[in-house]
Order: sequence, then C-alpha cells, then structure tokens
Amino acid sequence: MRTRAWTASAGAALFVTTAISFYLYFSHLLVPRRWRKQNRPGSIYRPVEWAPPIKNSYSRTLVVATTHDVDTSWVQRLVDEEDDFSSAVYTVDAGDGLYARSFKRAVPPSTFSSSSSSSSQSSSSSTAAGNATTTTTPPPPKHTLTIERSKSSLPHNKGREVMAYLTYIIDHYFSLSDVNIFLRADRTDSAVHDDLFAGDAALMSRRLQPAYVLDRGYVNLRCQHAPGCPGMSVSSSAVNLSSTKRNAAEDSASDQLGSSLSDAWDALFPFDSMPTELAQPGGGQFAVSGRQIRRVPLLDYVSYRGWLVDTALDDELAGSMWELLWQFVFTGQAALCPDERSCYCEAYGVCLGEGQYRVFADARDRLVSLRGEDGGLMVGWMGRRWRGWRGRWSG
Repeated sequence: MRTRAWTASAGAALFVTTAISFYLYFSHLLVPRRWRKQNRPGSIYRPVEWAPPIKNSYSRTLVVATTHDVDTSWVQRLVDEEDDFSSAVYTVDAGDGLYARSFKRAVPPSTFSSSSSSSSQSSSSSTAAGNATTTTTPPPPKHTLTIERSKSSLPHNKGREVMAYLTYIIDHYFSLSDVNIFLRADRTDSAVHDDLFAGDAALMSRRLQPAYVLDRGYVNLRCQHAPGCPGMSVSSSAVNLSSTKRNAAEDSASDQLGSSLSDAWDALFPFDSMPTELAQPGGGQFAVSGRQIRRVPLLDYVSYRGWLVDTALDDELAGSMWELLWQFVFTGQAALCPDERSCYCEAYGVCLGEGQYRVFADARDRLVSLRGEDGGLMVGWMGRRWRGWRGRWSG
C-alpha cells in the first residue's frame, strides 16, 4: 500500500513534468520561424543549417581568353564600372607562339598610391645614380592596377580557351577571387552566350548572382540546354547524341570526339571510371567559386595542362572535349543539366512563370530555326562549332 508521502511526491513530479512540457511547447512557438530553421539539429543526411555570414560584396574576376584581333574593351569598361570586378585577359596568339597576359585587378587607391610612390622613389634614386634626366609619366587610374607581360611560361598556343583557363587557375590558385567567371572574348555572340540576354556577355556577367555561385560551387553560364544536354551518352568508342537530325558530319564528329575521350580519360582521371553520360550546356563558359576550385589539388590542374601541351589532338577537338569535362572536374558530376527556368531565376534573378517562359522558349526556338542554326549548333558541339570565332586562333 502506497504511503501518503509517495503519493505526494508522484503528484509533484507529474505537475513539474507537465509544466516543463507546456513551457517547452509554447516557448518553441514563440521563436521566429527563421530562427527555428537555422538552428534545428542536423544529421548525416542533412547538416545543421546556419545563417550565412553577412557580406556586402564578393570579389569577382573575369577570366577571358582572346586573340589579338578581338576587341575586349568591354571587359575593362565592366571592371571600371563595378567596384568588385577584376579581370585577367589572356591573348593566346601574341607573338612567337607564346602567351601575352594582361591582368587588371581593381585595388584600393591607398594600395596603388603606396606601390606607386615606392616605385617612383626607387626609380628616382637609380636615375640620380646614373646622372640621367628623369621624365615623369602620369600613373594609370588609381582604381586599376595593370600588369603586362609579353610572354608567359607556356611554350605553346594550344587548346584554345582551355589553356588560358588552366593557366589562370594554376597561377592564382592561392589568391583566387570569391567568384571566378571564365569567358570567351566576344561580347555579343548568340551562339556562345545565352539568348535571354541577347548574347551579351557583359550583361550576363553583371547579372550573375555571386551568392548562387558560392552556394553551388560551379555554375554553367548557359542556362539554355541546347546544345549539350540532355541526351549525351558516352561509351568506350563513341559519343552519341539523341537527336532526330543527324547527318554524316555529325556522326563523324561524334565518333572522333568519343574515341578521343576514351583515349584521354585514363590519362586525365586515372582513379575514376569513365561515366556512361557526360552532359552540360555547351559553350565552355562557367563560373566557379574560389573555394570550389581549391577542392581540386593544384597538381591536378598542372597535370591537365601538361596533358594539353603534350596531346596530339588538334585544338578544336581538344577544346570541344573539355567542354564536356569541366563539370566533372569541379563537381565530380558527369551530367549537370539544371532546369532552365530555375537557372535563370536563381543564377541571374530573372524569374518567369511557366507560361511566360514557354512563350520565350517558343520564340527563341523559332528564331534559331530562322537562322538555320538548329543543326549547326549540334554539329559544333562535337568539335566544329562557332567556326567564325575559333577560326581566328592560330595553331
């Protein structure tokens, strides 16, 4: 038989338990929803969600591959207009088969002033020692630091834009910007840049959301799927496109690229088996966060560039092959084809309803059909694309 003391203690325990339960329940409801979402516990399947650090701006670098006859003044104008932009422009056919590199980085005026004054002082002292007359030259604009080098350490003009991209990564591996945007030099080219922005690379770069790139790590600048995905399957002997329009030129280019991929895969990725599918929107233009680039060891990039220097493949074929590989290098995913409408909204802040986007897509497809580019784009994806732009490169 239970004693009166036991009954009293049991009742007190029940009361305390009930009070604590009510307190926890109602105090949870009083916490704002955004706080509950950020601080809920994680698991091995879903890490803890914390609020991202507040940052007013992110450093962005335009990495541009060009030839001597292309006007890249739009790059410098964009850097001048945007405080957090800098640029690295690689002219790949500049003399003696070597590279000329023009690197323009926005720096605070104080940084430039101190470097200018120190260089001018050393220049004055050396001139005085030689008893020569000094002539003062006006410094460049204070918001831009320009470094020109007529030759780089690369002995070959090979691989088109691929060599420029890899060279930038290797040279700046430990000092990369928050967001690194890899582009070809033409500002307006509807075959390379996305149609939603009228083929304007400057507008596309300006609208690209840095936070989205930092969140994803790697972003193809072309939301538009064609050409390149979906439907790209890779076998050990060929690359096949599931397209209703095929001709001898497409079949030949497909077989050649597939054979080249099969031969090169083991050399480039010796520890990864060759996937059954490689797919991403074409163009060879993308944005990668500095953190994502550094997830790949520096020596891997050196190895990729060494392969490019040594390969017997011609420049067009090597460049086209790498258009299939960038997403695998940076993310480990063989196929990366995000929804077009979501891509425009999240990557560029252009959010269209389903009906609105359907109208745009239909108009875009009609325009491509009128241009007669429907088949040409697909052939080019296999190594014969954008002949006008690629034809300016000297082998």
